[in-house]
Amino acid sequence: MTVSLHEMDAIDLGRQYDKPVPAHNRASRMAHRSRHPVLCGSTRDENDVKWFGGLRNVADGTAIFETGWPEGANRLKAMVEKLAAEIPPAKSVRRRLRWSDDGDEVSKDRLNGGQVDSCWRTTRRELSEGSEVVTLETNWGGPCNVAAEQLFWQGAAAACLTDVLEAAGYRVEVYATNCSDHHHGKTVVRVRVKEADQPTRLDTLAAVMCHAGIYRIFGLSAKEQANFPINNNYGSTVKLAREQFEALQVTLGQSGTGTICFGQIYDEQSAVLAIEQEIARLQR
Repeated sequence: MTVSLHEMDAIDLGRQYDKPVPAHNRASRMAHRSRHPVLCGSTRDENDVKWFGGLRNVADGTAIFETGWPEGANRLKAMVEKLAAEIPPAKSVRRRLRWSDDGDEVSKDRLNGGQVDSCWRTTRRELSEGSEVVTLETNWGGPCNVAAEQLFWQGAAAACLTDVLEAAGYRVEVYATNCSDHHHGKTVVRVRVKEADQPTRLDTLAAVMCHAGIYRIFGLSAKEQANFPINNNYGSTVKLAREQFEALQVTLGQSGTGTICFGQIYDEQSAVLAIEQEIARLQR
């Protein structure tokens, strides 16, 4: 099975629509854009506008990359406020120096000074409050028959938990990944939405991970870069499990102190449940 992997930062995702397309996928691009008036700048088809999450043209989507999505951020804030009190303080494992009557190395000064009960030096690993790096992986996007509102919740769980974790002292790196089956292979579009050292902006997270139009304009455009013909249908989205995310991390040389993985989430109840389950796992 051929796998066409396209890894990028969020800013590069916004450039996918304007990239030249390989010759074997140019017909697919033209057919796709002719079917969707939003991609052609026409706004007469309200069903198409709804499918793109309210975007009326590509310029609207580009503007979201530049300014964020305040409406989406406001919806996320209500969830964040409910969940913030449940997250445990960030913990990091550090080595602390200890003196005892046995250990790894003896101190001649302590021994000669009569401190027989504390002349051996050793280090022990202890939990202390501090900054721990967490890698957050989430499935992204979905099939054409999934409503824009459903795609909102696909990214909402990851966006909300990122904000809650960082408020608790964690440093979070966020990846959104779409894997799709095609007749000739698989496409994997992997977007690094946030680096661990970057501050959390809910409007930015909401824009990239929760807005259906961003995925359906720029994410699908990234699939057009596949090194095989995508045959007009842009593939069938495949749910990635934890094991597959971990394998992808190994392939790309990426890893985190802890990894949180979100599957396919298409409603608010599932999003809240997924967040609560990950919070409970962190509290163990």
